[in-house]
Amino acid sequence: MATLSLAELSKRRPNKPSRFVILLNKIKAGDSFPIDNRENIYTDSNVVIKQSPEFIRVLENVIERHNSGYTITPKDFGKEFSNRNSVVFPLETPIVKNDKEIKFISSSALLKTKEFGGDESNKSLNKEIIAYGQLNDLIMQATDNGNIAIDIKVVDSNNKVVKNLKNITNVIRTRGSNNSPISDFEIQNRSGETVCYISHKWGSDPTDFGQYTGVSEKRRNKIFSHKETQEFRKSIIKWLYEISSKYGDGRFTKYMKSNISGPFSDSVIGYEGEEIFIFPPGITIGKIIKDEKLKRMAMFGQDIVDAEEGDGISKARNRNAVDFLAQGKFSLEIANNNSLELSNNNSEWILKAGKLVSSDVDVSTIEQSYEPIFIAKYDSSRSDLGIPNCRILIYTKEGRAVKQYVNETK
Repeated sequence: MATLSLAELSKRRPNKPSRFVILLNKIKAGDSFPIDNRENIYTDSNVVIKQSPEFIRVLENVIERHNSGYTITPKDFGKEFSNRNSVVFPLETPIVKNDKEIKFISSSALLKTKEFGGDESNKSLNKEIIAYGQLNDLIMQATDNGNIAIDIKVVDSNNKVVKNLKNITNVIRTRGSNNSPISDFEIQNRSGETVCYISHKWGSDPTDFGQYTGVSEKRRNKIFSHKETQEFRKSIIKWLYEISSKYGDGRFTKYMKSNISGPFSDSVIGYEGEEIFIFPPGITIGKIIKDEKLKRMAMFGQDIVDAEEGDGISKARNRNAVDFLAQGKFSLEIANNNSLELSNNNSEWILKAGKLVSSDVDVSTIEQSYEPIFIAKYDSSRSDLGIPNCRILIYTKEGRAVKQYVNETK
């Protein structure tokens, strides 16, 4: 979910005002800013940024530099309004974070709302909240608001019982962390222990689904370092070089290695010595994933595969190794002995979803339209795998139109 990071604030939009200007106007108007509080670490849901003369002056200087074409960095905000690699804003009224009072808040802690172009960006969070509310309502009704415990049989899309959950009383949303967990919801027992992790997707088919995961070294280091991920990167660079050589530079502007940030700044594989071609708009590149383990990592979290175990399957589930991948609405009903062989006990319930896949599944048997594939697309704020203006994700095969497959046939 998008926040007001410096990268988001710095995006240039043709025929639209700078986001720094929008930020300044909101501050001067005394408007509040909603907080990204998915981790439940703040006591407040909104903040007002202090109109200190020093901060207003710094922000006006930033706007002038941005309008002149300069790249904005935390250094432009000075030591008082920057913290390592981020920007911090002074608060009109201090708030509490992790039981400590704070007078400044990181711009990345503020939600990217509609006026900043965040209407689409926040839809995924809204959908997650709706899905959680629906599942929570079902469990609260069945447990009399957590006062009684129930046993749940989780049933997959093939009507097969894939997990038995005992003494269940509630469900919580997974709290975020630096490694961006793939789990969305956690089902807990009477003791408050999480016994089931669920990754949830909206809709009813692959086009509603969106991405499985990204390939960030920081958040998905095992996927990032996988051989096929690195091969995809090389294929993109090669394709960009070949197509630009064929049709001329055009959108495929050369980019010096010295301008490329990230782990590949000193090791861009390539062509014509020190240069690489930036990723152009209007093109989506795909690549079929061969390794079944990588597919599992994309679908159920990178910790699902543990190289130290002989069978390659992690036994312990966690926030980055979920039990299930669910799509669509949940249902929770008292067990019907006529449909499944279950004990005649009203405390036993059946949990289903529009689509539900267990992480124990053989991924070669999943619907072809849901097969995980690599996708590379244009994003001016990204340089994934060291390729300027490029965002790399793992999608469902039919989740996004692919204009070009590299080194593979469709």
